[in-house]
Amino acid sequence: MSLIINPFDYLTYMQLRQDNILQDITPKDMPLEKGLIGVYCGDGDQLTDVIKHTLSMFAQNNVPPRPHIIALNGGPLLIHPKSPVHNGTVMDNIVESERMKAIDTVVLQIHIPCGKAAKYDISLPQAMQLTIAAKEYVKGMYGYKVLCLLHVDRTSLAGPNALEGKRTYFFSAKKAAEWLRDHEHKAPATKSRPAKPLMKLVPPGGA
Repeated sequence: MSLIINPFDYLTYMQLRQDNILQDITPKDMPLEKGLIGVYCGDGDQLTDVIKHTLSMFAQNNVPPRPHIIALNGGPLLIHPKSPVHNGTVMDNIVESERMKAIDTVVLQIHIPCGKAAKYDISLPQAMQLTIAAKEYVKGMYGYKVLCLLHVDRTSLAGPNALEGKRTYFFSAKKAAEWLRDHEHKAPATKSRPAKPLMKLVPPGGA
């Protein structure tokens, strides 16, 4: 069963686009010469599109495709030890993948709507915060290059918004962290979902 983006996350997403926090991915954003370790959610309704986009990034960079994919429900949300859905298997697999394949670029891609996030009441701002914290954790522990992406499925929305289909965006961890701090008390509350504070994690400060 496909999920529908809730109003809170959709309004947040639109504000992130308006403020240029979510950006189209360009070849310079993706150092893919050695390949990538992709940490994705295992959502079967989205993974085909995610993999297609992953392969297109290699094509844009004119390098042979070499994705090494780790796909569990929630994906990057599982990495940070203080995450409410922490699962050490993901970090273990990242490290093992780098040692086996000599790939030191890690892509952390979250998505909306996400069943794992919905189950644990994790909003889009909180999911982004967990992803930024995960990037800092992975970089700090092992020195890998880490990129943060957001995949958005709008096909289930009503009206013209559904025509926008599925899109994948890059976001700078540093700029997104600043935006999240500035908007923590301005998050778009809805009747079905009040604004929620960010999680108490190690303050991110990555690039």
